[in-house]
Amino acid sequence: MDIDHVLDNEIINSSTTILSQSLQEGHWIQFERLIEKKIHSLDEFSEFITDLLIHLFKEKTLKENIAWKLNQKLSEFIPKVKKEKIELCRALVLQLGNIQSIRWRAPLTELGFLLIDPYENSPEGATFELPYFIQMMGLIYAMGLLFKHEGLLLDAMQMALASLHILNRKGDLPIGIGCPPDSINEQALRSLYSHILFSIYQVMNDKRLEEIIRHLKQYLVFDRREMDPLTLCLIEIIDHERELPHLPPTTIYQEHDIGFVNLSDFNMSLIIDCFGRRTPLAYIEFKDFEFRALGFQYGALGDMRTFGTFRMEDKEAEGGQIIEREGFTKYSNWTRLIEPSSTMEKPIPGRVFVDFTAIKSEDELEIKSRIVDYDMCDKMHFTLYVKGDQVTINKGHILNKRSLKNYLGPSGHILISNGNSRIELISNCLHEMQVIPLEGEHFFWGADFLIAYEIGDIDKAYTWKIRDYR
Repeated sequence: MDIDHVLDNEIINSSTTILSQSLQEGHWIQFERLIEKKIHSLDEFSEFITDLLIHLFKEKTLKENIAWKLNQKLSEFIPKVKKEKIELCRALVLQLGNIQSIRWRAPLTELGFLLIDPYENSPEGATFELPYFIQMMGLIYAMGLLFKHEGLLLDAMQMALASLHILNRKGDLPIGIGCPPDSINEQALRSLYSHILFSIYQVMNDKRLEEIIRHLKQYLVFDRREMDPLTLCLIEIIDHERELPHLPPTTIYQEHDIGFVNLSDFNMSLIIDCFGRRTPLAYIEFKDFEFRALGFQYGALGDMRTFGTFRMEDKEAEGGQIIEREGFTKYSNWTRLIEPSSTMEKPIPGRVFVDFTAIKSEDELEIKSRIVDYDMCDKMHFTLYVKGDQVTINKGHILNKRSLKNYLGPSGHILISNGNSRIELISNCLHEMQVIPLEGEHFFWGADFLIAYEIGDIDKAYTWKIRDYR
């Protein structure tokens, strides 16, 4: 059959099908034409690598001549796709082609985190992305299980133990922290993470994980229709492979080295991240509510090119200050905002700096922020992405989640409801405010509402209070 006809017939054939057929039959020319015809953007490169990994994990074999050529071809992708994923894929190719046993090890930080530099040696340095970290943990653990590779298994286990520092007070992944505003399959992320930790707990009988495992069990059962193919593939490997080589015990460190501060306690989850690249400033979980993301944004709401922080300096150089007294905790730090001219492909560090303080007590959180060197050339908002059922503005204007109505008007009192729980949001912002119901699915961190306050004055100390409704 004419390969051009096959590749153009999107209804009958998928790139994954043609990729598998090409590699199985050793049709390298067909494979290269697939790449040339189908891959034209960064997203398509990433999708191709995902399809390739699924094929390799399922087939578990590769012709030697194809493995040599594929390894070379993958090396050309490194500037285009996240490097660690490509290097892992190359190690898998060489192993399956019987060319070289796996020598690759995850480039973890001293305390077990994986940082990425998506722009290959960018001057700003590497950063932490939660979805990528969990997926790489799954890939590394699956490879370690398949090939009984002690090094990869130890890497995955250290990543799993390091991840405990990220969790909120309930033991959940805080969707928002370290998460760019891209599409996130929350169910797939939670399920993969839960299967990894549950497997490690079972095979290692690590008592340190007992409490968190009890909570994560709810995510072990999932709807396959909601899962992406790579996550399904990894979960099948993790659930099937049970025999492990003897491994030395791993260490749970009492600290982490990726910049965020987790101030969660029995009453409230508060995770602050003044470091990052187009990432939220903080995550809050209180009562039955989640503020998945909050931070400053230039320009039009919903245009996420100009959302969030961009601070990549040495995290040890100027750390934040924590003051703890009986009944309250205070954290202060600073961050830098993203440049308004940034694009999705290339975010740029901006010239505007922000002082940030959070004061947490048993039933209230106060956020204070002051903007420095803001030239007022671009409209700016402080935005909060919230999960809840209903928002009431000024005790009269009611918005339900998923509704098509929104609010645009003077800033005022906000009451947020979720089931029988209610909290209030109060601010000293006197400018325009918007409240917009969202889809609550894969976009905008899965939030149900966007609450946005227009920022109109420089050097003013803005405050936002979140507290139990009184």
